[in-house]
Amino acid sequence: QKNSESKNRFWLTLESPDHVLNSLLIGYIPGATDGFEIDCDAEAFDNYSDLLYSVIPGKKLLIQGKSAYFTNEDKVTLGANFFQNASYTIAIDNAEGIFEGSQNIYLKDKQEGIITNLSQGSYTFTAAKGDNATRFEIIYKPETILATGGSAKDQIIVYRDGTDFVIKSPKALANVEV
Repeated sequence: QKNSESKNRFWLTLESPDHVLNSLLIGYIPGATDGFEIDCDAEAFDNYSDLLYSVIPGKKLLIQGKSAYFTNEDKVTLGANFFQNASYTIAIDNAEGIFEGSQNIYLKDKQEGIITNLSQGSYTFTAAKGDNATRFEIIYKPETILATGGSAKDQIIVYRDGTDFVIKSPKALANVEV
């Protein structure tokens, strides 16, 4: 008999310039911790070309089981190995449980300073050939950004919709500089 309990998990894909897909699973499951468990996590033993993975100290994971007690304060470090200098795309392949409902999944590109709501669309970017274990991070709520003066805080969301970048702010923006 299948367990009818909702599973809070999602799959991300990295699409290469040759349209080859690599998948990564992040799941919030009973019995898992944020560390490594042989029953909940699957390690990438080789550094395949065009590989998207999650990072825990000393390990690259293709499946990461995290504590079932999800909080939107959680963050997941992602790395990738790129076969060539080219454009790649990261997208949600499937989402279940809270992730198919109201809980958004954001991808933070720390190198470019861009946060994309993957729940609303994919993220295409240019990558340099090689392994980068710290470029990306999954976050579950938009980050607060300090205004120029540092005294006011506004929540600004930036995400990609097809070929366009969309910026949402609770206050009017006079201009945007990249």
